[in-house]
Amino acid sequence: MSEVKSTIEEMKVAAGELVERVKELIKDGSARRVSIKKGDHVYMEIPLSYGLGGAMATIWLAPTLAAVAAIAAIVSDVELVVERVDEAEIVDDISDDAHDNGTNGEPSSDR
Repeated sequence: MSEVKSTIEEMKVAAGELVERVKELIKDGSARRVSIKKGDHVYMEIPLSYGLGGAMATIWLAPTLAAVAAIAAIVSDVELVVERVDEAEIVDDISDDAHDNGTNGEPSSDR
């Protein structure tokens, strides 16, 4: 299995925009991890999994978004650190795994 490359994006966000911005990142589906920090202090890290985008992710992560809102109420401007994975590399990685297993990306007929 090949190693998937990721990129790190850092952005400053006002406290009032924090929850909406995190929701957007979750719905986007390309973020692998989102961290909320100010200076050297990391308030929260939110790990996200592949394929968990859209409304389902927002519902599943509702308690996490409540915690993000609590952070926004306490802290002023924060920095979001977003780790993204190149989607083409994910597809290539899945294809390589399927080929290595001899399935050629097709489901098994064993029942």
